[in-house]
Amino acid sequence: MNRPSITALSWFALLPLAALAGNDEHHHVQHGAHVHGEAALYLMLQGNELEMEFHSPAMNIVGFEHKAVSVEEKQKIQNALAILKQTDELFAFKGTQCKLEKAEAEFKLEESDEHDAEEHHDHEAEGNHAEHSEFDVTYQFTCDDGKSLRVIEVNLPARFSGIRTLDAEWVLKGKQGAAELTKDTNTIQVK
Repeated sequence: MNRPSITALSWFALLPLAALAGNDEHHHVQHGAHVHGEAALYLMLQGNELEMEFHSPAMNIVGFEHKAVSVEEKQKIQNALAILKQTDELFAFKGTQCKLEKAEAEFKLEESDEHDAEEHHDHEAEGNHAEHSEFDVTYQFTCDDGKSLRVIEVNLPARFSGIRTLDAEWVLKGKQGAAELTKDTNTIQVK
């Protein structure tokens, strides 16, 4: 069965969360920012279909952002892509079972002129003139009963020590929410 994936239009519903997060001192959601130590997770539950998008600077996942040159660096990227597709250790669901239907992960390298002078200096010192890379992952789950989903445990910060904070935004059971997740604070309460 072909299911529609989350589109930009679907995620448009999450835009008000940026304002919501900005009003709460515990939430620091930033759209489009490339900040080492931070990553983003977007979740949407429609009926029994749960879709997620995860975005992180490569530095958080593999420890570098430049184009992989050595065999070791290329292997680190391949290993990370494989881990990001294996969701058993990354997510846990309470209240219902959710089965992974599809996971797509990619490593993107891009050049950017939109970074501050300090970051530019750091990249030049490393010989990585304004290269930024990131991991983008999409997940599609089918839950036995979406209405019974109570908790989503997110273990990305525990699995990848470079992720200090994971800004999560969601639309679950028709309600919007946002939270800053860490290794120690890693659950989304679905109400």
